[in-house]
Amino acid sequence: MKQNINKNIEKQLTPKCEFHASDNLMQKVMSSANANTDSTTVKNRRFNWRPIFATLASAAAAIALLFVVIPGGTPAIAAEKLFAHAAEFFNSISGYSVEFESRTLTNDNFTYINPSKGFVKHRMDVSSDGRWKLDKGGRVALNDGNNIFVWFPNQNWGWKFDLDRIGTIYPFNNLLDLGGLMAWLENYAAGLDDADCRRTEDDQTIKLTIKTAAQGDSSNDYMKYSSIADSDTRQTYVFSKTNGRLLSAEIEAKFLCFYRTIMKFNSIEYSANFDESDLTTPARVEWLDQTKEGIAKMKNELPVEEFIGISPEEAVEKLAKAFKAWDEPMLKVILNGYPLTSLKSNGYFGCELTITGKAFKSGTYNGVFVPCEIKLSNGEKRKVNLALSNDTHWKSWEVNGGI
Repeated sequence: MKQNINKNIEKQLTPKCEFHASDNLMQKVMSSANANTDSTTVKNRRFNWRPIFATLASAAAAIALLFVVIPGGTPAIAAEKLFAHAAEFFNSISGYSVEFESRTLTNDNFTYINPSKGFVKHRMDVSSDGRWKLDKGGRVALNDGNNIFVWFPNQNWGWKFDLDRIGTIYPFNNLLDLGGLMAWLENYAAGLDDADCRRTEDDQTIKLTIKTAAQGDSSNDYMKYSSIADSDTRQTYVFSKTNGRLLSAEIEAKFLCFYRTIMKFNSIEYSANFDESDLTTPARVEWLDQTKEGIAKMKNELPVEEFIGISPEEAVEKLAKAFKAWDEPMLKVILNGYPLTSLKSNGYFGCELTITGKAFKSGTYNGVFVPCEIKLSNGEKRKVNLALSNDTHWKSWEVNGGI
């Protein structure tokens, strides 16, 4: 009986969506966040990394030193000394490597979680010169000092971005500033109306426990549990009082009356050394140019205006016609960031796409979902919710997920 109950819980925890966003979605999210760092609009999307094994203070110390951040207020206990220690420590190290795990799929975007899945190992290498690499097996992101690249090792294609497109690794961008992580966490918690932040200390450590409610549009639960932002969470972080280092971290998603770990910390190696080959892009990868220069060039060559000033349903109808006729200029607009060669070989050439419902909003996604059925050229049928937004570089409708 217990096994059946557990299976039912697992089923309910599984996100209803099969929405696997392209990195364009993460770019949109983070470009907005980066442009509005101090704005209240950031709070729906700026979530950061959290992994495992919190070192507990004694019960007496926990009771004596517990404090609560008043919603919307400023943390009651400043930590300037800790931040100073952290800055001094991180200025003296040559780099670091972080290993953690997340319940997700190996090739999906970095923000995607699925509480019903097993853990996928991630590794973040950060060099003292600012270069970094984030690897989750089926998807890799790398800053080589000139551009950010994201690719799929088993598919031999990927994207090329400008250095400011840090949204490609959202929400793990905070791993790039471990020294300032605690300051960000306290400000983040104070900026959320429904956040509950509790802080305990002992002689060696400071522990932050932050509880947050799912953000975004709750009128439709399609995106529930698909990301940290779309989940009710409990986040636990432990820092060293001596030098400000992050010692441990964990994030859990709440379902009904219990919490389930969705991300957990394994280890951090400080002053790690990297070979030059560790921070270089692989050979024989087809790069889709998503830099500002590349996007501007494409706009002059494509019928972008066809997807501006229309409804999302109208955009999908145009997509359907473009699929049927395999109109590459039209497809390159609405499927900007998708490799057409790969889509063509995977059954989308001449496929049939039918709208089956009205567009709806859900969670923190700053766009809409359009229910559709796709009949691939091999006869396979798929029911999907296409994720579309029109707040990107061209202000035209683009598909961010569902394909």
